[in-house]
Amino acid sequence: MYTYRHNLYDKLIFQDFKQSPHAQGYEQIFLLSLELMSLHDLDSIKENNNVLNKKCIFLSMSEPQWYDDGALVSLQLNKFVDLLRQKQIFNADIFVPCFGNQYHNDLEILNQNYYGWNFLQYNVDLPFANNDVVKEIETTHNEDLFLEQIKYKFLHMNFTHRMHRQLFSKFLIRENLIDGNCVAINTNNDNFRDEHYDDHDRLFGEEACIPVNRRDDWSYNKKLLDLWRGTPITDHKNPNIDQNYSRASYNFCRLSVVYIISETVFHHPHPNFSEKTVSALLSNRPFIIIGAQGSLRALKQKGYKTFDNFIDESYDSIACPNQRLEQIFELVKQINKKTLSELTAHLKDCQGSITHNRKLMLNTIRKYTNHINKEEIKNAS
Repeated sequence: MYTYRHNLYDKLIFQDFKQSPHAQGYEQIFLLSLELMSLHDLDSIKENNNVLNKKCIFLSMSEPQWYDDGALVSLQLNKFVDLLRQKQIFNADIFVPCFGNQYHNDLEILNQNYYGWNFLQYNVDLPFANNDVVKEIETTHNEDLFLEQIKYKFLHMNFTHRMHRQLFSKFLIRENLIDGNCVAINTNNDNFRDEHYDDHDRLFGEEACIPVNRRDDWSYNKKLLDLWRGTPITDHKNPNIDQNYSRASYNFCRLSVVYIISETVFHHPHPNFSEKTVSALLSNRPFIIIGAQGSLRALKQKGYKTFDNFIDESYDSIACPNQRLEQIFELVKQINKKTLSELTAHLKDCQGSITHNRKLMLNTIRKYTNHINKEEIKNAS
């Protein structure tokens, strides 16, 4: 068994994999994080390789993959298989943890090879989450909606540059929807590299060998081009949004009725969920997802409930990114036209679904923390 220092999320899903029937029968199981791995890690796999036994590589992928136009396999996975060839690591079963039907097309293509690789989906129920998510299991299942604390109609946070986030922020600015709501906008385009990459570099003295490339633009229609060109974007942060916005849950979410999630990807071949969606499912609030087509459908397939009795969720089925984003704009304008008392009444009507979502997410977190020791949970930050 070969492992190296990982974030807690990787450990959670890897320990779950080791307890599963999939892992039985392998004498060698190697844990890799696609974003954190270095050439040192591949060399270690090669050195520890027993040619008589088939290898199993558990390939964790915390960041969304990125695709050239028309590509069926992501840039990162193409790079990964190139490195496997360079290091002559063959005859391996490679399990890729997937929340929903992620990477189905990628793996189907990658399985057409002559090197003895079998790329296999490993189904997980927990989207990528920050380390502190495990501390949520220590909280009680609180069904309180904190109605007396509500001051705003919606919450939206844009802290890392993505094209759909910047467009949505420009929309909020153009429509004068910022001051009366709980909004944060960051214009720093360089803030996309997580701190754990630097931790990995310090650990091995070399950089990760898979670039975290990102291509999140698309061919904009005239309306979005006019919005992009005609509306300057500026920093803004509601004073109620404290420095704990990156945590799994936060108290300032109680101040708004609707949580508008701005996921990492928008124009993407499949839904991809991060700590942002985990936070929303723990928030005791209905939500809208600015994300890939089918994001709400994927959550419902995992047992979560959405809020079509209150929110027009038809945007989720729109394939065209221009039309999907414009429909989300219209939806947010409709919500903002309602009075706070009307929205609060809708929130009360959603309590059953809200309670269900929080309970299901807490139970899911417990399922994965059962496989790691209490000291790791205690030290999670």
